[in-house]
Amino acid sequence: MKNKHWITHTILMAIIFSCHHRSSDEPTSVAGPKPFREVQDLPLQKSMPELMVTSRGDTIRSVQQWERHKDYIKRMLVFYQYGEMPPKPQNVEVQETERLTESDRVHSSYDFTIGRNGKTLTFRVGLIRPQQEKRYPVIIKNDRYRFDINEVENEESREKYTKQNRLATDYLVADEAVKRGYIYCKFVREDVARDVNGPKEGRIFDLYPEYEWGAITAWAWTYQVVIDWLEDQPFVDSNRIVATGHSRGGKTALGAGIFDERIAITVPNSSGLGGTGSLRFYDFDKGDIQTIDHQVKRFIHWWPQRWYTLKDHIEKVPFDTHFAKALIAPRALLNTHARHDFWANPYGTYLTYLRSLEPFELYGVPDHNAIHWRDGDHAQDKEDWWALFEYCDRIFYQRPTELKFDENPYPEIYQFDSLEKHDVIKTRP
Repeated sequence: MKNKHWITHTILMAIIFSCHHRSSDEPTSVAGPKPFREVQDLPLQKSMPELMVTSRGDTIRSVQQWERHKDYIKRMLVFYQYGEMPPKPQNVEVQETERLTESDRVHSSYDFTIGRNGKTLTFRVGLIRPQQEKRYPVIIKNDRYRFDINEVENEESREKYTKQNRLATDYLVADEAVKRGYIYCKFVREDVARDVNGPKEGRIFDLYPEYEWGAITAWAWTYQVVIDWLEDQPFVDSNRIVATGHSRGGKTALGAGIFDERIAITVPNSSGLGGTGSLRFYDFDKGDIQTIDHQVKRFIHWWPQRWYTLKDHIEKVPFDTHFAKALIAPRALLNTHARHDFWANPYGTYLTYLRSLEPFELYGVPDHNAIHWRDGDHAQDKEDWWALFEYCDRIFYQRPTELKFDENPYPEIYQFDSLEKHDVIKTRP
C-alpha cells in the first residue's frame, strides 16, 4: 500500500497538472500583450524583491492567492529571462537506432526528428533502463553527449571530458539507477541549439524563426518533446519524472521544471546565474563569480535579448532567483552544489533557497525545497548524483536517508540578517 503522504501528494499533483495541462497546439509559456515595462523604466529595488507580495501590494497568505500570483511570476520570467517557448511540436518521429540487452539492463539509442514548415531537426537520445518489464521513474539529463564522449561537438570540450573521465561517472550513475530501479536518460542538447557565442540561428531556430528565445530555453523546451514520448512507453512511470543538468545544463533543467509540470523533481546542479544563483547578491571575497556581465560577453546565445538589458539595471530587476525556484512548488526541487564552486555563487544560491521556502510551506511540503552541499569544485560528480538518488527515493518512496537537505554551506561565515556586504550593486566597480 502506498504511503498516505505520497497518495496525498499524487492527488495534489494531478489536480494542479489538470489545471495547467495544455494541448499540443497551445503555447507552453504564457503569451499575450506586453504586460511589463522595460527594466530601465522600473523603480529601484532597495533589496531582495519580495516574493510573497502581489503586484498590487497584497501579502500572499493562501495557496489560492499563490496560484494566481504564480501565473504572474511565470509571465514575468518569460518576459525578462526565458522568452516564449513554441508549442510542443505535432510532427515528431522517433527511431530506435541501437539496442543492447544485458543481463540486468537495456541500453537503447534513438533519433528524434522534429518537422515544421518543410524543415527538420534531429536530436539524439539515449537511455539505460532495468531489463524487467515494469514502469520505472526516469531521470532525464541534458548534456553534450549520450554515452559516448565522441559525440561531443566541441573538440576542446571533448578532450577535457576525456581527461576528466566523465564517461566513467555516467556509467556509475547508470549502474546505480538500474540498481535502485530508475531509468537514466540523456539527450544531446547541442543537436537542438548550438552552444556557440553569437547569433541565435540554425537548428531549432530555423524551425521556429518567429520566436524570440535562446539556447537555454530551447534546451529546456526539448524536455517536453522527450517527455511526450516517454509517457507512451510501457517501461516509464510518468508520475515520477526527474530533470537534471549541470552548469548551463542546470539552468536548463530549472527552466524545464518551471514550464513542464509533469516533471516531479527538478535537480539543477551548480547552475549559477540564470539558474539557482542570485542575480544581485554575491560573495566576491571568495573568488571569481559569474555575473550577467560575463554572459553578455561570452554567452550571448543563451537567452533572449531582453535578458542582457538587465546588465546595467540590476538594481531595478523586479525579481531574483527565488521567484524561479518558487514556481516549482508544490513539486520537488533539489539544488545540488559544491561549496568551493564560487563561480556558481554558493552565497546567492543559499540565499535564494531561504527566500523561496514560503510557497512550499503554504502547500505543506517544506521538504520539497531542498539543497545539498559537498566539498569540491564545479562538476556534477558522484556525490551530487548520490544525493539526487537519495532525495528521489525519499520523495517517491519515503525511504529514510541520513543526508541533510537544508544546510548552510558556510554557517560560520554566511549570515543573512544583513545582505549589504554581498550586494553586487554596492560592490560593482
